[in-house]
Amino acid sequence: MNLARTLASHAVEATPDAAFESPHDQYLLDRVVDTLGCMVAGTRVDSTRRAAALVVRNSAPGRSSVALEDGKVGPAAASYANALLARAYDFGPLTPFDGESPIWSHISETTVPVAVALAEDCGASARAMLEALVVADDVAARISRALEFVPGTGWDNPGLINRFASAVVAARLWNLSADELVQAWGLVLQQVSGTFQAIDEHSDAFTFVQGLAARDGVEAADLARHGYAGGDGALDGRFGLFRTYGAGLPDESSVTAGLGEVYFGDRIVKPYPGCRFTHGPIDVARNLREVADPGTIREVTLTVHPHHVGSPLDLPVGDAEVSRPAALFGFQFQTANALVRGRPVPAHFDDPFRNDPEVLRIARLVRLRPAAQASFPLTAAHLEIRTDDGRTRADRIDHPWGDPRGVPAGRADVDAKFVANLRHAGFGDAADDSLSRVRTILTSNDRIDLSALFGPDAR
Repeated sequence: MNLARTLASHAVEATPDAAFESPHDQYLLDRVVDTLGCMVAGTRVDSTRRAAALVVRNSAPGRSSVALEDGKVGPAAASYANALLARAYDFGPLTPFDGESPIWSHISETTVPVAVALAEDCGASARAMLEALVVADDVAARISRALEFVPGTGWDNPGLINRFASAVVAARLWNLSADELVQAWGLVLQQVSGTFQAIDEHSDAFTFVQGLAARDGVEAADLARHGYAGGDGALDGRFGLFRTYGAGLPDESSVTAGLGEVYFGDRIVKPYPGCRFTHGPIDVARNLREVADPGTIREVTLTVHPHHVGSPLDLPVGDAEVSRPAALFGFQFQTANALVRGRPVPAHFDDPFRNDPEVLRIARLVRLRPAAQASFPLTAAHLEIRTDDGRTRADRIDHPWGDPRGVPAGRADVDAKFVANLRHAGFGDAADDSLSRVRTILTSNDRIDLSALFGPDAR
């Protein structure tokens, strides 16, 4: 069986009506709204905004928009720039679920910018764009499930799977055949890249992999539809994705089970910026902040899954200032920030707020400890603090806020986050109107025009 051909036939032929039935329609619309809000908020990060502007300056004119930038460019360039912005605060939706089992992925921060850019390019309706997005996200999740990806072990998941999804969006909206999509995936295989080194070094490049995956998948589909062939064995070939980047050829059912019946897509809505695995510590820190004055804290012990101790997320804070990526991904900073300030917001990770002396003082106190229990979930956190008076207080959570296994986010949470993100980007009271317009367009048969929603004059 050629897995690429099986998946490609599904990708171009499927009619994903099941994804538009309740409650799945809400999950779909929420992750689009959430990603768009994070994309606009990302314009506040200097390095990422400058990178997006550079993409626009270096690109030929086209029909696709980049958030808060003048002019229009080709869909690959717009996808690239907007995906960089969407991941800037590591705040977008993530992780489909197979029953109760998470499929660890960052899919939407690539596929939503791609879908919007391609819909603008070819004048597609919102419904056609959403159908392409549904199928693309499902394909990415199935590939990720078969790879059995574990975060922080080397390869970074968006660089492994998201290009395949970007090519699916292009195939749907540009009307590629299944054979052309297979050939596009053959080209995608030659572009697969991205490791956790960027996170380990606290580099802005953690967003780069998201943008490259958006651009490369679109370009691969464009090349394939113009006759440039990439080969048939991108997934299960002798040197294909599964054998080269995974543990070997998977059981076919891990890719095909429920194909055309179940459509996987990101389900976790992040309530806070930063790595999802830091959100358990944030939740318990916020709880403990209600019963202890942060100024009296003298010891902080954070128990996490053993996988995290010594990982790229274990980032002790020293005397030097903390970079934005280190703040977003570090257990120590995130725990301290929540103990001092409560609910984290994007501004906490910007200059000068990031290096608040009291936050850094407590961050230096945080000690990580591996959980002794084998059943301790990967997302769980147990936090213990000791104060000046010798009292000890502790709290634990297994599944942080926004996880469907615990307390999932609802539409009101997504909408409030969207409005807050746009206000962070300078939209002020116009943020509420932007939300209404986005929701209206997504549930209509109108064409997408990102520049009308988030152009430089939208604020």
